[in-house]
Amino acid sequence: MISLSLMTLLIWLPALGLGAVLVTLLLRQLNPGTATPQDRRRPRLISFTLVGLFLALALTLAMHGLHQIEQEVRGHLGETLQSINASVEQAMQIWHDNHLHELERITPMSTADGHVLALPGLQQELGQFTRIGRIGKTGETYAFDRDGTVLTPSRFAPVYAPDGSLTRMAASALLGKSGVDTMGYLDYRGVPVIGAWTWSESLGLGLATEMDLAEALEPYRALRDPVLGALLGVILLALGLTAALLSFGRRARVRLDQLVATRTRELRKYVQAVEQNPLCIVVTDRDGRIEHVNPTFSQVTGYSAAEALGENPRLLKSDNTPPETYQDLWATILAGHTWHGELCNRRKNGETYWTSLSIAPVSDEAGQISHFVGMAQDLTATKHAESALRAAETARNLALDAAGLGLWSGDLRTNTWHWDARFALLLGLPEDQPASVQAGLARLHPEDRPAVEAAFAAALRGECALNIEYRVRWPDGSEHYIATRGNTVLDAQGLPLRIDGAAYDRTELRRAEAEIASAREHNALILDSAGEGIIGLDMHGGVTFCNRAAAELLGYRAAELISRPLHQTIHSRRADGSLFHQADCPMNRTLVDGQRREVNEDILWRQDGSALLVEYVVVPVHKHGKRIGAVLVFKDIAERVSVQRTLHAVRAQLQEILDSSPLSAAITVAGVIRFTNRSFYETFARAIGDSVRTI
Repeated sequence: MISLSLMTLLIWLPALGLGAVLVTLLLRQLNPGTATPQDRRRPRLISFTLVGLFLALALTLAMHGLHQIEQEVRGHLGETLQSINASVEQAMQIWHDNHLHELERITPMSTADGHVLALPGLQQELGQFTRIGRIGKTGETYAFDRDGTVLTPSRFAPVYAPDGSLTRMAASALLGKSGVDTMGYLDYRGVPVIGAWTWSESLGLGLATEMDLAEALEPYRALRDPVLGALLGVILLALGLTAALLSFGRRARVRLDQLVATRTRELRKYVQAVEQNPLCIVVTDRDGRIEHVNPTFSQVTGYSAAEALGENPRLLKSDNTPPETYQDLWATILAGHTWHGELCNRRKNGETYWTSLSIAPVSDEAGQISHFVGMAQDLTATKHAESALRAAETARNLALDAAGLGLWSGDLRTNTWHWDARFALLLGLPEDQPASVQAGLARLHPEDRPAVEAAFAAALRGECALNIEYRVRWPDGSEHYIATRGNTVLDAQGLPLRIDGAAYDRTELRRAEAEIASAREHNALILDSAGEGIIGLDMHGGVTFCNRAAAELLGYRAAELISRPLHQTIHSRRADGSLFHQADCPMNRTLVDGQRREVNEDILWRQDGSALLVEYVVVPVHKHGKRIGAVLVFKDIAERVSVQRTLHAVRAQLQEILDSSPLSAAITVAGVIRFTNRSFYETFARAIGDSVRTI
C-alpha cells in the first residue's frame, strides 16, 4: 500500500531540492570572501538565485496546491463511489422488501453465531442491479458473501489476494464495516484501485464499488505534468492551470453525480416496469426454472410468487395445447429467436384460460443464452367474445338461410362489391360468382331493367333508400320475383360512402298472393250472389266487409260502409224514431258476450232516411279460439210482412162470416180443421187442428 507521507515526499522532493540548491548558491554569493573576476556575475547570479528561489517557492506552493487538488479529487471520487454503492444497496433493499414474502421460503445460510452469510436464490436477481453500478472502463460494483465469494458477474474472480489472504476491502467488509479508500490498495491482480464497500446484514452480503486508480486519477495526472513544466517558466500559467484543475474537479463530480442519478432512475424504472406491468411477466433460467414473476402473474394464474419460484412453467400446462406447439416453442427460443403464439393454460383452481405469449431469450456477456423472459396476456375474455361472435354468426346464417335472405354490399369509393352465396343463388348465379353490378343486371327481365337501373342509381346517389321488386331469369328459363331493400351510408359532407342491402325470393309469395286474391274474388262473387245482406263487424262494431246485396238494400255503395260504425249508421233509432242505445243493440251485445242472436223483425235505416224492415241473425266470429268480430246476415221482409198482414185480414173476415152463420161450419185442409165456428165446436166438440175423420 502506498502511504500518504511517501506520496507527499515524492511530490515535494524536487521543489525542496531545487530550493536548497538555490539557497546555498545565494549564501555563497552573499559571502564571497575575496573579490574575484566572477564578482561581475554576482548580481546576475543573485538575481537568478532570487528568481530561482521565487520559482522554487512558486513551484513548492504549486506542488502543495496540486497535492491538495489531488486529495480533493480523490475525496470526490470516494463520495461518488460511496453514492453508487449506496444506490445499488438501496435498490437491492427495495427489491428485497418488495419480494420479502417470496424470500421467506429461502433458508438463509448463517454462521454459528447467527450472522447471515447469504440468501441462496438471491444471486440470480443481483446481476441486474450491480450492472447499473458500472462506471468508466474499469469501474465495477459486485456483491460477495462472508467467504469472499463473488455473487454477481464481474471482471473480478474471487476477492482474495494472490497469497490467499483477504484484500483490505474484503477484510473490512466481512467484519461488518463500511468504508472507502481513495489512496489506493492492491487488488488480487496487484493493480492499485480505489473503492467503497459496505456490508448489509439484512441481505447477508457485501457490496463493493471499485475503480482502477490509474483511470480514476488519469484526468488529474494528464494535466499535472504539463502544469509542472509550465510552472518552471510561467507561474501565472500554473495558477491558471490550477484553477482549471479545480474547475475540472467540480465538473467531474457533477458529471458523476448526474450519472449516478440517471442510473438510479433507470434502475427504479426497470423495477416498476416489471412489477406494475399489466402483462404476466415470467423470468426463467436456461433450464426453465422460474426465477421471477410479477404480481399480474399471480392475479391471472392464482399461484403466488412463492409457489411459482423454482418451478417449471409446465405447472400451468393443460391438455388443450398440442405437443407440437411446445416443441416449436423450445426450438425457437433455444435458437435465439423470439416465439409468439397462443396457449391454453390451466389456473391453480383448475380453470382453463387462453393466453397470448411472447418468449424472448436473454444472453450474457459471452453471448450465451442465460435466461428467458416471457410476457403473456390473458385472452380468456377475447376468446369468449370470439366464441359468442361465432355462435351469433352461425345463428345469423341459419336465420338468413331459413328466411332465404341474400346479403349484398358495395364500397362506392373503390367500386368494390360483395354478395353472399344466397344472393348469387337468388340471381341464378353460381355460389362462387364474383360480385359485380353488371353480373346482377344481366339477370334482370328486360321489362324490369329500366326501373331497376333508375332506382339503383338514385340509391347510389343517396337520394332515397332502395326498395324495389323485379323479375330475374335463371339459366333454365324460369322467372323469379326478387324483392331488394338497401340503404346508402353518407359521409359528413353528404357524399355516398357505401350501400348495404338484402334480397329475398318473392316467387312463392307472389303465387300465394295470387291464390289469395283468387280466393277473395271467388268469395266476393259468392257473397255478391247471395240475396241476403251480409256485413262483417270488428270488435268495435266497425264494418269490415259488405256484400253487394247489403249495400243495395241500405242504399249505400259497399266502399262507403267500410270502417263506419254500423250501429250509428243504420241502427241508431227505433221504428217510432226514438233513440236506440248501442248497449241495447243485439248486434253490439253479440260482440260483447259472443252469443248468437236472431231477430225476426227490426228496423234498419237506409242512407236516404227510409226504414228497412228486416229480420237478421248475428253470429260471432272466432280465430284461433279468440273472438275477433261478428257477421250480420239480414234480408228485407217488408213484402212478406205485407202478405202476412193481408192473409191475417182475410182470415179474420172469413172467421167473422163463419161465426155469424147459424149453421155448424168448418173448413178443412187434408182432413184437418183449419177454420170453424162456435156452432160447429158446440155440436161436434172439435176445434182447429183436429181431424174430421173421427166425426
